[in-house]
Amino acid sequence: MVSIYSFWAKSDPYCSLTDHLMMTGFCASELCKNGVLRPVAQKLSSIMGLTFEETVAFLSYIASLHDIGKAHPYFQAQDMSMLKQRKFRCSKRQMLI
Repeated sequence: MVSIYSFWAKSDPYCSLTDHLMMTGFCASELCKNGVLRPVAQKLSSIMGLTFEETVAFLSYIASLHDIGKAHPYFQAQDMSMLKQRKFRCSKRQMLI
């Protein structure tokens, strides 16, 4: 069984996929609450009929999923040294599914 924490998002410097997604979500949250995206979050809050906090949470969640496709075996196989290091194996046929 492969742990979700063994997937990589960036190889140089190394960053796990879970860390990358969480950092992105956190940055989006901060930009919505205190940064340049605050006016956008406020406008979306009004349009969507959500509280500001709910809108920030929603946008942060969406931002955190931006690279979820990197969990696919085809992407993970791009760096074979990372793949071997984590003992993750799949055939080329599995990568195309």
